Amino acid sequence: MAFKSVLVLGGLGQTGGLLARSFTNAGAEVTYADRHDRPEYVPLGSYLQGDVTRPNAVLIKSIATAECVLVCLPEEAALSAAGPILGAMADGALWVDTLSVKNGICRLLGDCRRSIEMVSINPMFAPALGWQGHPVAVIALSSGPKSQTLINLLRSWGAAVEVLTAEAHDSLTAIIQVATHAAILSFGALLLDLEYSVERGLAIATPPHRLLLALLSRIISANPAVYWEIQHCHPEGEIVRRRLSRAVECLDAAAAADSPVQFQQFFADIRSLLSAKRESLGALSDRIVLEVGKMDQPHLWEG
Repeated sequence: MAFKSVLVLGGLGQTGGLLARSFTNAGAEVTYADRHDRPEYVPLGSYLQGDVTRPNAVLIKSIATAECVLVCLPEEAALSAAGPILGAMADGALWVDTLSVKNGICRLLGDCRRSIEMVSINPMFAPALGWQGHPVAVIALSSGPKSQTLINLLRSWGAAVEVLTAEAHDSLTAIIQVATHAAILSFGALLLDLEYSVERGLAIATPPHRLLLALLSRIISANPAVYWEIQHCHPEGEIVRRRLSRAVECLDAAAAADSPVQFQQFFADIRSLLSAKRESLGALSDRIVLEVGKMDQPHLWEG
C-alpha cells in the first residue's frame, strides 16, 4: 500500500474528488473534508465537515494523523489555511497542493521549517477526463520517499508527469492557460457583440470555426470560478491579456496594409515559431479537422 491514510481538503471539488477516488482505489484510507454537507456518495465515517481556514479540533487531529494531506482548495483559502495545516502535520508526512499558480504557495512552503515533504502539482486537464494520457505539472519542494511514491502513483494512473520549477510552471501557464482561455473567451465576447446566430452560423461553418465554438462551449460549461481564478490570480495575467490585445492590433495592421507582404511576414514569423513541431502539429490538426467534419452540427454544439 502506497499510503495508509490520506486527507483531502476540498474533497468535494472536482480535483479533490478525482484524487480521493484515485487514492481510495490505490488502497488508502481516504477522508474527505469540506465546508458543505456530506453527500450520499461519501461514507459517513470518511467525511469531516468544517472550514480549513478556521479548523476545529477534529480537523486538526485528522491533519495530524494523515500520512498525506491533499490541499485541493482555491488559492485564497489555501494560502490562508497553509499555516495551520503545516503546523498540524506530522513529521515525515506529505503536503500536496493543486493550485494553478505556483509562485505564491511555493514561496510560503519554502519558508516552512517543518520536517515534512512538500509537492505542488497542477493537473492540466478537466478532472472529469481522468488521468490517462493527460499532463500533470509537478514541483517537488522537499523531496523524499513519499514524494516519489506520489509521482509513481500519478504515473501508474496514466498521467504524463512533468517536473518543473515554480517559475517555469507559472511562465508556461501564462500562455497555456491564461492566454489560451482569454483568447477563446474573447471570441465568445465578440460573438455576443456581433449578435451572432449560432444556428445559422453552424449551417455553413468551416471546421476551424466549429472547433472554436466547441472549445468555447467546453469552457463555458465548466465552473466559471476556476477560470476566474486563473485569470485573476496569475501574476502575469494582466500583462498577458494586454499583450493579447496588442497581438490583435498587429494582425489588424497587417490586414490593413496595401499589399500582402506584411501579412506574409506575419505568417512566416509564426511558422518559424512552430517549426520544430509543425509536422506533428499539422498531423494533429488534420485529425481534428477530419473528426470535426464527421460530426453532425447538433451533436457538435451539444458536446
